Amino acid sequence: MTAPPHTPLHRRRSSRLATMVAVLLTALAAVFATTAPAGATTPWQEADHNASTPDSPAMAYYLGSHIEVIRGQDNALWFNVDGGPFNHIGGVTYAAPTITSFNGQLWIWHTGQNGDVWGQSLANPNEPNHRRWYWNSPIQYRTQNIGGSGSAVRPTLGPAVAASPDHLHFIVVGANERIYHGFMDVNRNFSSWSEMPGGARTESAAGASTSPDGRLTVLHRGTDNRIYRQGLNLRNWQWDHNWQQMRNTNTNAAPSIAYNGHDGLMVEAWRDAGTGQILTSESLTYAAEATAPQGVPRGNNVASPSAPRVSSGPNGVDLTIRGGRFYDVQGHYFRDNVIYYIYNYYN
Repeated sequence: MTAPPHTPLHRRRSSRLATMVAVLLTALAAVFATTAPAGATTPWQEADHNASTPDSPAMAYYLGSHIEVIRGQDNALWFNVDGGPFNHIGGVTYAAPTITSFNGQLWIWHTGQNGDVWGQSLANPNEPNHRRWYWNSPIQYRTQNIGGSGSAVRPTLGPAVAASPDHLHFIVVGANERIYHGFMDVNRNFSSWSEMPGGARTESAAGASTSPDGRLTVLHRGTDNRIYRQGLNLRNWQWDHNWQQMRNTNTNAAPSIAYNGHDGLMVEAWRDAGTGQILTSESLTYAAEATAPQGVPRGNNVASPSAPRVSSGPNGVDLTIRGGRFYDVQGHYFRDNVIYYIYNYYN
């Protein structure tokens, strides 16, 4: 920009200085907008706006990308990569699916129409065109007679899945509302199912995560709408044998949990039963010693008609939700059934 010929020299210098300062502040604002500190208001991203789900979406980080999987309005499985268009996988499920990596492979797991758990691994992860990704034929983890008398997993409740170096752990809810644990080894051999100790009952799916200290942590919604936690020591395969209540929790949906590698803690997320607001907390990795956390609203105080999902990311945890016709505190509109997400939610 050239100053008018009759502008005094000191005014031209001041104008140039003001322009340089404005450019610098704009650049700094852009930097801080993408590296907001923990606790700051975090921007949500909208995934493919043409996609829609009646349930909770799920997310995993794999080979440098974030992959989401949903149950579509057609009850089939769909996936996307880094917030892009959703692609059809197929199958039929009436529950929220889950996605995780195990033994170097990416897996999608869902509950089938008869209550069995089905899984598919990504067949060609090195294909750069994600629209050409395809998934291997599904394998079946039978749940018949899981609770006796021919019962199985409730078809409307998806499995919680968490990976350790040698096993992929499954937490499912039977038709009798009791909670069961099983696992798959690296050779794809499945264990028998066993009820978790403590006699808990729930009407929602469970949440599960492993951590480097050799623990599997499981969350469930109790019949009193409080969230309860129990851990399995993977070194000696001993459960805590009692469920620890997380105070200040009140939910009517499935809780979620993921390991936060950045801070070495567990992050829990849930939907408040009264307001629908998404609440989160951090706790110590060792479940039996963890201090009961407080619920903290994050990410512009959003709400959702379904449970949120947290998952481990490269720099913290990632969070994804289903939108539900609401405005956040800053006036942003979250459209009904559309998928929204935050990468590095706790960073």
